[in-house]
Amino acid sequence: MKRVFVILAAVALLSGVTSCNRNADEGAATGATGNVTISFGFDGEANGGETRAYAVSTSKPATSWSGNIKSLMLLFVDASGTIVDARSIATPAAADTTAKTFTMTNVAAGNYTGCLIANFDQGGVSPNFTASSVKGLKAGALLMNLVPVQNWSAIRDTTTEASSTAYSEAGEIFLASRAGVNVVANTNQDYTSTPFHLKRAVSMFRLRINKNFTSTTAGNVTDNSKIDLANAACALRIRRTGVGLDYMGVVSPAAPLSTNLMYATGLNTSSTPPANYTPGTLLDAQQQAWKDLRILPGGATGANNSSKFDVLLSLWAPVDYWARNANGVAVKLTTAGLVHWNGIVEGAVVANGILEVNVELRSPGITGATPPTGNYGNLNIAVDVLPWGNVTQTDLPV
Repeated sequence: MKRVFVILAAVALLSGVTSCNRNADEGAATGATGNVTISFGFDGEANGGETRAYAVSTSKPATSWSGNIKSLMLLFVDASGTIVDARSIATPAAADTTAKTFTMTNVAAGNYTGCLIANFDQGGVSPNFTASSVKGLKAGALLMNLVPVQNWSAIRDTTTEASSTAYSEAGEIFLASRAGVNVVANTNQDYTSTPFHLKRAVSMFRLRINKNFTSTTAGNVTDNSKIDLANAACALRIRRTGVGLDYMGVVSPAAPLSTNLMYATGLNTSSTPPANYTPGTLLDAQQQAWKDLRILPGGATGANNSSKFDVLLSLWAPVDYWARNANGVAVKLTTAGLVHWNGIVEGAVVANGILEVNVELRSPGITGATPPTGNYGNLNIAVDVLPWGNVTQTDLPV
């Protein structure tokens, strides 16, 4: 008798996905098996966030099955934490977020916690497992790690970043789980009435920049309006970030390392949302550029500075721009190049949240080596968080 396991999945996605067909019967069990029907859906998203001096942005990456879900794997985890069975699931091609039903056959009979992982093997993720290798493993040993930046040794500052490791943007991982998934031999269990709710396990760091600050005071000349935010060499570093995620969404390492950072180049200077974003705003009228970067949950507020995100901006300055050297002395650039600002972010972001950081370039950029982590004083940051639905905002004058 062929046993069938049916899954109803509903998705409340917030960005895009391509579909990838897989065999739902992959890894069929050879012992006693049964049939189960389960629902998967997307976790709801609320709008929120306190309005600051800058209006909170409202446009977010859109969400749909076809736009965001590239791979699906369901783990059947027993009471000891062992993965007894695991299945790859063909991803829906629908451009919506409604519940979907999946059928799997010959699932090993038993009582489980069902753990659904989406996009564990896509760009920006380096898993230590595959769908065919997980059976018999402890679920807690499964890790989805960020991918190191290629050629970082040629990009990094050899003075202040010699021991650092940079990572590319995180993949868009979604997770869902529920206890009490019971597979009974020779029967069909129907769980479609209560869908699993897929929720992003990653966060979004949204950078917004206001460069229009000038000063003609002798010895403190500043004209940041000259900064070229459209130059492709402009770069963002987010330091003290997590670099790995387990199947329940726990970030590692537990204590962020100052040598771990996210790195990305290029800023967006158009206020028009991209085609894969929802309608709304991205920039306040006072701002000139923005950048969205998926990261792992983290950051902090209060006295725990060692867990707070440290932001380093490297922006393009023209010839004759008045910068400052490492000693704070005014230096007039004779060649165009990158100058730097850095500051600590008073804000934390949870899974599926957007941390909106409004940077004001109030001081001259620093020329020469990139400022080390913890060397603050030249950046103003405003933060607001939005769970792809909620935005938390923070101001960072630098």
